[in-house]
Amino acid sequence: FEVIGDIDGDGSIEFTVSKNRDDDFYMHLSLWSIRGNQDPRYDYDGNGSLENDGDRFYGKDTSFFGCSQSSVGDIDGDGAEDLAVGACLDDWLGYGPDKITAAGSLNLVSWKIGKVVPLFDLSGISRIPEYTKMGAEFGSSIGLLEPPTGDDTADLVVGAAGDNALYLVRPYFSGLADVTQAVVPEQIRRSRLGAAVAPIGDVDGNGFKDIAAGAPESQSGGTVYILFRQSRLAIEHWIEITEGQGGFEGELDAGDQFGASIEVVDLNADGVPDLLVGAPGDDDGGEDCGAVWILFLAKDGTVQSHQKISKSVSSTYVPLEPRARFGGVIRYTPDLDGNGWNDLAVGAPGQNSIWLLYDLPHFPIASPANLRLEPAVPLVGQSVEIRGHWGSGVRDPLLYFRRAGSSTVFVASMTADLEEQGVTRGTIPASVVTPRGTEFAVQFLNPDGSSTWLPAESEYYSLPVRIKDGLTFDVSGDGTYSLISIPLLLDAADVRTTLERALGPYDPKKWRLFGLDSESGGLVELVERPVEFKPGVGYWLASNSKRRINTGTGTTLATRPAHEIPLRQGYSLIGNPYNFAVPVEAIDGEFQDLMSYSGSGWEVPDSLYPMAGYAAYAIDSSAKMRVHSYPVANSPTKTSSEALWELSVSASDGLFTDHANAAIVTAEARDGL
Repeated sequence: FEVIGDIDGDGSIEFTVSKNRDDDFYMHLSLWSIRGNQDPRYDYDGNGSLENDGDRFYGKDTSFFGCSQSSVGDIDGDGAEDLAVGACLDDWLGYGPDKITAAGSLNLVSWKIGKVVPLFDLSGISRIPEYTKMGAEFGSSIGLLEPPTGDDTADLVVGAAGDNALYLVRPYFSGLADVTQAVVPEQIRRSRLGAAVAPIGDVDGNGFKDIAAGAPESQSGGTVYILFRQSRLAIEHWIEITEGQGGFEGELDAGDQFGASIEVVDLNADGVPDLLVGAPGDDDGGEDCGAVWILFLAKDGTVQSHQKISKSVSSTYVPLEPRARFGGVIRYTPDLDGNGWNDLAVGAPGQNSIWLLYDLPHFPIASPANLRLEPAVPLVGQSVEIRGHWGSGVRDPLLYFRRAGSSTVFVASMTADLEEQGVTRGTIPASVVTPRGTEFAVQFLNPDGSSTWLPAESEYYSLPVRIKDGLTFDVSGDGTYSLISIPLLLDAADVRTTLERALGPYDPKKWRLFGLDSESGGLVELVERPVEFKPGVGYWLASNSKRRINTGTGTTLATRPAHEIPLRQGYSLIGNPYNFAVPVEAIDGEFQDLMSYSGSGWEVPDSLYPMAGYAAYAIDSSAKMRVHSYPVANSPTKTSSEALWELSVSASDGLFTDHANAAIVTAEARDGL
């Protein structure tokens, strides 16, 4: 369906709705109205029923006419909004109705003229062979890149999901069009790329509007690509948004079809477009009940935070049935219930329904882009004033805050700033600004003044804290090695400078520091190399004198998004990047083993502790470990396989000793690993 506004001036909002006639391949397009009913469900079964205005168009049999729709402005100049309609199973190749070639086509509909105008005639087929090939499904999705202006026509992006391709189309109401295939890198032409498209504005500022494109059949559960155009046709780089990629921390399962639909709107008024992404195969609340993800984007196109709407995960209960496929279509709509907020229309084709979610700003829309923090990086024990500009009509929001890694949440009201109109202000007290770091979230009150629900974990933002006096840890002084890490961004991070302050001038007979070489993967002595301490990295340290080491001045690491630690093939030395204990349930990634070293042997840890180091095993050299500040459901963290052999080695050179070296051979060795 598509929202086309009040085209007849009667005060109601008109939708164009595609509906099957006889079976899955016969569809018609109808004009329907919503006339002031605030029931959230509009369907064909009498519950908040859509009202048919009588206009109806039929495409060719078996063409799947209406599989996609997009308002494209007034192309024919009659003063009414026109509609581009896809027929992704259209048989342009002329094999006849008994053989569906799924080449696909695109059509224009003018409600005033009352006719369907195909954009292509047979004379154009020889000029665009890619468009006509069997199975391309041209017209799977449609997006308006540039509206018509004056005598110039619109510029559309059209998906051909069967061929994993995108096209740039300039339509004319004569029935002809200029069609050119966009140059999409081959490595992302997969998983039904183009099943959904949505222009997203000029994200990188190079003068060409960029495109969000869905590939819902990827193995991760679906993918959305932010495609950056370098010219009208060329796409040279992109951002991949799926679980664990592009800043997206949401959980997807195979078959969710994340990216089956996309809508673009700036929800938090920060000047950066945000995404509403459908996942009609999501199983929250039942098989294929469906879901909608709200993705708040940063200026570079990555995800800052997210919110999920489904039967079991949302602020308002949505009574979906199994196989409802909620999220099959998403459209941001004008204010349908007259309360001053725009609304959201979501298709659930398996339930034969369109759901209206009223007052979309109830969802958390505050982000650092429309907040001012003073100071932006506070010292330990320093309060922080937060100011937010939300525009007119927004009630005073609530400010939630907590120590990083803590489940204890505090809340305070943000009140109007008497000096700046449209600005509200609140304060994070000094008691919450600790060496752990601080996290906060902002949520709006409902229009009636009632409070919202507690923020979800994904809705918190990180406030790094500066630790002027540094952090301290002890070394035993008995000559045994221990695994350490430094959970700070140090002002002076050189390993030699940091350690010599406590241990004295470097003398390998008194203390030593080892780490893994990034190229060979072997242990190397680091003190005589130009190496700096990095959060998330583990190091072997031994000293024959008991000392307390101070790291020096530094800043806590941001806890949002999750910190990623790159892993090498085999074992990597890693550390807790945060200055608080992180349970293993808050760790995920592509690794198979995580071990801690106690000084007398290796153990499976229950948490990552500050200042401690660990060993993580990965099969793939491109693997990563993601450390969150909160538990992550269904973490794939695994303990090691049962050992086949364990070789223990005791070592001593008269200065330092280690009685717990071990080479562990597991079943993976059978596969040559």
